[in-house]
Amino acid sequence: MKLKDFKKIVNTHKSGMAMISELYDLGFDLMEGKFQLSSIIDKQFDMSLSLVYTDTGIDWVTWFIYDSDYGTKQGITASDTGKAICYSVKSLWEYIEKHHTICE
Repeated sequence: MKLKDFKKIVNTHKSGMAMISELYDLGFDLMEGKFQLSSIIDKQFDMSLSLVYTDTGIDWVTWFIYDSDYGTKQGITASDTGKAICYSVKSLWEYIEKHHTICE
């Protein structure tokens, strides 16, 4: 997958989840209520990534989004043989492209 396409997918996910969070603040529960749109967004996101990346690659994307808060959370780091990895959308893409792409 090209970096620009990967960025679009990640940034679209981020925007969608931010909207759901804002609606939650207004009293609309779209995460755990009757209309769980957040899980649908996550499923579509995972399905699109699974066309290109292994399950481990998708796990890295999930870690980047939820554990490191899209690379913004202080003190949350990942490394591979002492080198920082997955600290930005670009570095995440570089890592999973190199190590977790599905070969056809």
